[in-house]
Amino acid sequence: MDPCSVGVQLQTVNECHRTYYTRHTGFKTKQDLTSSDLLLLQLRTGITLSDDNTICFHHAKIYIERFEDLQKSCCDPFNIHRKLSKKNLRAIDLDDTTFLNAKFGRQFVPGWKLCPKCMQIINGSVDVEGEDRQRRKLDPDGRTAKALKSLQFTNPGRQTEFTPETSKREKRRLQTKIASINSDRQVIPAKSKVYDSQGLLLYSGMDLCDCLDEDCLGCFYSCPKCDSNKCGAECRCDRKWMYEQIEIEGGEIIKNKHVG
Repeated sequence: MDPCSVGVQLQTVNECHRTYYTRHTGFKTKQDLTSSDLLLLQLRTGITLSDDNTICFHHAKIYIERFEDLQKSCCDPFNIHRKLSKKNLRAIDLDDTTFLNAKFGRQFVPGWKLCPKCMQIINGSVDVEGEDRQRRKLDPDGRTAKALKSLQFTNPGRQTEFTPETSKREKRRLQTKIASINSDRQVIPAKSKVYDSQGLLLYSGMDLCDCLDEDCLGCFYSCPKCDSNKCGAECRCDRKWMYEQIEIEGGEIIKNKHVG
């Protein structure tokens, strides 16, 4: 089956028609989506779906229907976290996004999640949960127009392909030089290859991010070798080692379930 237009534009055609989150395969067109869905897709990917474009069921799931559920850590918009923050998260909706973008001059995305620390920073300037919220709610046309106006910048492309955590990617990129000796990341070497030439685990074919979260869509800067957002300190393609565990903010340890 041919890849969908969204997969082509995001350079993730290898993910088209996967059945991780849906049992069915096929395409949706612009006519099959609501105006709200189209806006969410644009804000989360930078893609404006035209009449002849398509989106496969898999990409529709991860960027429209289940995007919020797949965000497992704080988006860290203020660059305050040294490690991933995954507890007591609060999702931001379209109304929050429109308001926060204007207030802080940063690109928030509906469906991203904020931890209590980031919420405290926001509440220091605005009461996100207060009565102001009702005044911020615009009519659908006004809300859409304002959101679209905020998108009048160069298409971010793959930067928002895995929109969860831009700031987290920035931090991780700075840490990649020491990642192999960082005590937070225990590495298991292997005598033979663990990953194939596409960066998939040889024994399972799984496209596992180096953060070890099986639901993660990619939280690193694009790999200079394979362009994947799932490669950490080193490209996964033909790699002979894998991470055993990582430590996230709060001291929580995430162990690799595929080590054995």
